[in-house]
Amino acid sequence: ERKKYIGGSDIGGILALQDSYKTPLNVYLSKINEEEKVEEELSEPAYWGNRLEDIVAEEYSIRTKTTLSQENRLLNHKEYPFLAANVDRWVNDEYLLECKTAGFMMNKNWGEEESEDIPPSYYAQVAWYSAIANVKKVDIAVLIGGQKFKIYTYNKDTQFENNLIK
Repeated sequence: ERKKYIGGSDIGGILALQDSYKTPLNVYLSKINEEEKVEEELSEPAYWGNRLEDIVAEEYSIRTKTTLSQENRLLNHKEYPFLAANVDRWVNDEYLLECKTAGFMMNKNWGEEESEDIPPSYYAQVAWYSAIANVKKVDIAVLIGGQKFKIYTYNKDTQFENNLIK
């Protein structure tokens, strides 16, 4: 299914951002590879990120006193359906929440809480989601080192989002 669209986790690699786990070539090859691929084992950080997503979302909801809902389908761009987003949560059915976990040593890559100072590949990812879902903001909740919880906000930047799409 992932071969059929360009998603938020692809965009950092396409942009060749240094903090991305992918490169433009990795993304390209993952989309054109015709062979059936055996499901790869998740790395430890990816495994724990998946396992802790619900906990991060729940903590965000508690701290912000908001209601969260999950979108159990892929969102596609209205004009370009091969551009898609698999969002973590909707907040009060108005904007998005992206849940992250990061190792303790990655704390230096996260700026002042409530700012947009987040790692570049995550910034591109949430801008992508904002463009696809057509929302004014995306909150990013991150649990760092299993001990520090922070919330950041991406505010819609239409020019940047249009550049991503181009």
